Amino acid sequence: MPSSHYFAAVILAFSPAIMSSAFAQERSAATNATPSTAQQESDKPTEQVTGSGGHHLRYSSTQVDVGLTDAQQQTFRQARDHRYAGKSIDAVLAAIAAALKQQGYAQISVDNEFHLVEARHDETLIGRSREILRGVMKTRMPLPARPDHQSTEALIAVAADTGGQATTVRSRFRTTVWDSNGDSKTSVASESTVYRNFFASVGKQLDQPVAATAGR
Repeated sequence: MPSSHYFAAVILAFSPAIMSSAFAQERSAATNATPSTAQQESDKPTEQVTGSGGHHLRYSSTQVDVGLTDAQQQTFRQARDHRYAGKSIDAVLAAIAAALKQQGYAQISVDNEFHLVEARHDETLIGRSREILRGVMKTRMPLPARPDHQSTEALIAVAADTGGQATTVRSRFRTTVWDSNGDSKTSVASESTVYRNFFASVGKQLDQPVAATAGR
């Protein structure tokens, strides 16, 4: 390399003015990109793999827990609570159990001491004949995974408001969907309609005569 070219390269590499200018440009670009990047990350649900069945060689199933985005978290927090004025805790607990039973929940547990209700609802997402057909076809050729069945778990807490003039209910519905490969994804329901419909069903139960509600 000619000496003139060599010294020019050294000056270009180590000149404080040039380095400072380049650093300032990089910092400006990073600063301008940060908000949009952060916004994009907050809009993506986080996924935590709690079990892995392998990639190239499958030896087990995979379980994924899908977190809520910032927007979904906000919707969930706004929708999960409801107040029933002039209703006792016992009456609300009974109405919750009756509403869940009406919605198809078969396993319902009511803790009258700690004012908690837990329930589970299992349902098949495809018909029995189609399930058998897919099973037969999978023995002959690889098929893409399809949602197969799901379970929804309800966790509901009940508390009396200060002064005892109303009872507040806080609910959470979490659904696990299994596919035809045995893999599963679990997520908390954030849609406001899920909670609105549930609270409306509880309200209808509370509006029924006491004897009818207690007898369910």
